[in-house]
Amino acid sequence: MVHPHEQVDEVNDSTRFGEIVRRLRVNGPQHISLRDGGEVVVIDAEEYRKLKSKETGVLLINALRSCPDPDVDLAPERSVMPISDVSPFSDL
Repeated sequence: MVHPHEQVDEVNDSTRFGEIVRRLRVNGPQHISLRDGGEVVVIDAEEYRKLKSKETGVLLINALRSCPDPDVDLAPERSVMPISDVSPFSDL
């Protein structure tokens, strides 16, 4: 079994790229070392869309706000916290 983070020396033809795609589907993101010393990571297109989405968290917030139960309060509970009498400059 190929380790999901195994480095590949180079991608030089469609057969090699096909192997990387197969590994991606089985093991997840594939790290690839380039000849110039750089590296890239090949990820699934759906994962890429999730990462690039401008709706980060918006779908979850909208789903929570559309909760049909009127007794569910989504506002965070706030509490009064004690204030310390310690001066940040007392050691100077």
